[in-house]
Amino acid sequence: MKKTIFILIFSLTLTLLITPLVYSDSKNETIKEKNLHKKSELSSITLNNLRHIYFFNEKGISEKIMTEDQFLDYTLLFKSFFISHSQYNDLLVQFDSKETVNKFKGKQVDLYGSYYGFQCSGGKPNKTACMYGGVTLHENNQLYDTKKIPINLWIDSIRTVVPLDIVKTNKKKVTIQELDLQARYYLHKQYNLYTLVPLMVKFRKD
Repeated sequence: MKKTIFILIFSLTLTLLITPLVYSDSKNETIKEKNLHKKSELSSITLNNLRHIYFFNEKGISEKIMTEDQFLDYTLLFKSFFISHSQYNDLLVQFDSKETVNKFKGKQVDLYGSYYGFQCSGGKPNKTACMYGGVTLHENNQLYDTKKIPINLWIDSIRTVVPLDIVKTNKKKVTIQELDLQARYYLHKQYNLYTLVPLMVKFRKD
């Protein structure tokens, strides 16, 4: 029996007194049903890419760093970001606009995102990884205590309990990407969300 998994990060509509504010680098968008896809609609290549992004790949996580370096006007280049990586030295972060970049350029920021190297354009060739967004200002954005974010999860229309410590943050304003990466990591680990289900074939014995 195929299972359908729905996830809702409960904090998105609650007040600041209960949970942190979810911050997005781009304009607010409403998720429409037509933008959602069933697992069966995705190719094996797409599922494999998603599995590596959300489960196997390391995350670009750092606190209180600053740069004014750029490759293009909608990017920020963090040189020597990776200390002991076998391949990459620098991290190029891409944003939706120059205006967004100016919010973070020359200021202390925190990073939390998924990076990639294939077809990353900018910085030193083959030595630079790329990441989309995942940046928040560091100053006046730290919580005294880590905030745990409740998740509502339904499988086949049945609500399923998710441990409270799966998704958490220490920021007042947090990117959707930071919460999303934690949630999807759990879903794949627990339910093989991005694993292609093999086709079961029964043969008749004659």
